Amino acid sequence: MTALMQFSDTEIQLLQLLSSGLSCRDIAGRMGLTEGTTRVYLHHLYRKGHFHGRASAAAWFQKQSGRANESARAKGCEQAHRTDVSFGEIAMRSGLQSALGAMNIFLGPHSRAWEVAARLRGTEGAESDEGLRKTSRTLWDALLAGNWQVAKQASDDGTIAALLVQSPVDYAVGCAMLALGGYTFAAEGALQAYEGRKGKAMRLLKRSEIEFLVWLRDHERRRAADPESQIPRFLGVFASNQVFRQLAVACAFHLNARWGTRDEAVRHANDLWREAILIRQQLQDFGDDVLAGSLSPLRAAAAANAPVQATELARV
Repeated sequence: MTALMQFSDTEIQLLQLLSSGLSCRDIAGRMGLTEGTTRVYLHHLYRKGHFHGRASAAAWFQKQSGRANESARAKGCEQAHRTDVSFGEIAMRSGLQSALGAMNIFLGPHSRAWEVAARLRGTEGAESDEGLRKTSRTLWDALLAGNWQVAKQASDDGTIAALLVQSPVDYAVGCAMLALGGYTFAAEGALQAYEGRKGKAMRLLKRSEIEFLVWLRDHERRRAADPESQIPRFLGVFASNQVFRQLAVACAFHLNARWGTRDEAVRHANDLWREAILIRQQLQDFGDDVLAGSLSPLRAAAAANAPVQATELARV
């Protein structure tokens, strides 16, 4: 049986609420989640702990809690059992990238959804795609970690400028990182390069997306002039662009953490975590469960109806 210490803070919270006899709906309300997301959490909790269901999990937790008598362990459990612990709180302590861990593969440009769609289209392994994906994931990982120097280097060697035509959303990630890192001159140059293009290239990014990047470029000046200024509500505008919305949420997390508006930073981190959970569930519905090592159903589905499913996954 799994040891108590091997469960995450969120899983400990779930176990505690289960042992209190709360319904799935009540647990969702306590944790600030949707009922559907809570059911996904519980499913993975049962599988991780080899529990037969909620009664089994609750009984095991109560038994384990009764054994926690040593002072050091009791202190650790007291922290783990706090009902206000959330993914966002963990992200504030350990950083967004570290907190996400393996779940990061479901977020950002060229994520797992892109990889699965490429397999269904039969384009997996194309050299040009693999090179772009490597660059894309390097930038995304650095964004989550707050490693802005990666974008500065990519700007200096021309990588970000090249991404405008290859992959506009990756270009946007690079520009956002330059702005957040204080490389205002480089960010200005990247945006001017975009604004100087004509015709088709000008339609690669929407006006709202460019407005977001311009706002990021100028955020330090705006904040200095008005310390109470807030992040504009771009997230609703990006409702139909899942990846760009994830970019905006990650940027909002970093800015609020920097400004000391902790509650807002926690909220944005929780939003990103929920999105990763939902995307993983969508991929599982297609037969892909990469974290559990299950790919064979996906290959069978690809052989049966690849064009349709590839189109659907491209929207994830």
